[in-house]
Order: sequence, then structure tokens, then C-alpha cells
Amino acid sequence: MDKARNIFQLAVKSGIKPDITSYNSLMNGYCKMGRIDEVCRLFTMIHANGLECGVISYNIMVETLFRHGRCEEGLKLFKEMEALQVYPDTTTYGILLHGLFNAHRIDEALSMLYTMENKGCLPDVVIYTILISALCGEGRIGEAKNLMVQMVIKGCLPDSVTCNIYVQALLKRSKMDDVILVLKEMTANHTSLASEIYLLSEPLPHHAHSADYH
Repeated sequence: MDKARNIFQLAVKSGIKPDITSYNSLMNGYCKMGRIDEVCRLFTMIHANGLECGVISYNIMVETLFRHGRCEEGLKLFKEMEALQVYPDTTTYGILLHGLFNAHRIDEALSMLYTMENKGCLPDVVIYTILISALCGEGRIGEAKNLMVQMVIKGCLPDSVTCNIYVQALLKRSKMDDVILVLKEMTANHTSLASEIYLLSEPLPHHAHSADYH
């Protein structure tokens, strides 16, 4: 990142105006490093240099704020981007939902799902999985199951990560009858997911969905 920053600064000193892609690349790198000060500085520079922040810039800034527990600021920035007609995408909503989930604001996250749908931004399997994971983590298994039913009705099929999260939640509560029922439903629907379910109470492989779309 230091090398990238030096090149960026050299370009600016030489009178070369960096484009929005250059800003986004640096911001994303600093976001991953937890350098909120640098992300904020670059975000401010975009406006100061006459460039317009698009959805990618806002997504990085919102994610940075949520990563540092600054939920209210993240939500305020989200409202700002909408007011400026920078339309959020599934990545934006994934970041918001994941941030609210980490802040244990599950009901707000569920409300955000319906807001997203009403605005014509269709949730994908990653969005649903974030919410199902949050509900399972809070012990709200019935709601998680209902959400899985809803996603299927709306044409979004759960994947192995989604199903494993749900099955692991059932196993932790010794609901073996429900686990067997889930596996039977998968088999009846001719899905290969049943073979990918982890039936031991072990951590899932580190490929589960997150809000990191960059």
C-alpha cells in the first residue's frame, strides 16, 4: 500500500489528476488494512478534486465505517448517497446487513431486506445467507426457516453455505428430527446439496459468504 500511495502522491504532484478508479483502489486497500483515517481522507479528496463518488466509493466508505463500529455514521452516509441519487446495489445492502448483524441489530437488518426489495434491488443468496446466519446466531431458528422458504419462493435457491448454517444451528439445539427433515427435502428435490452438509458440530470451512464483495 505504501508503494501505491507513493505513486498516487507523485502523480498528484506532477499535475496528473487521478481518476475515480485510482481513488477507489487506494480506499479499498486502506479499508482492508483498517486505516479509517486514510479512507476518510481519500473520500474527501474525491469531492475536493471535482470528481463524483459513485456507488463503489460509497460502498467502501460505508463498509469502513461499519468495520469500526460507527454504524450510525454508516447509515447516515447510506441515506446521503440515496439523496444524491447514487443508487445502492446488492453490494451496498450486503455491507449494511452484515454491519447491522455484527452490531446485533437484527430487526433493522430484516427491515433493510424489505426496503431493498421495495426499491427493486433483488436480494441474492449472499444477502439471504447473511440474514439467515444472523437469525440462527440469535436462536431465531423459526424465522430463519421462514426466510429460507421465502427465498425459494422468490426464485433464489439456498446454496451449501446457507444450508450448512441452518443445519449447524439445528444440531447445536439437538434438533435431529429437523435435520433429517431438511436432508430428506433436499434429496426429494434432487439437489446435490445434501452431500455437502456437515453433520458434525464443527466450524464451517472458511469460504462462507460475507459482505466483502471487493
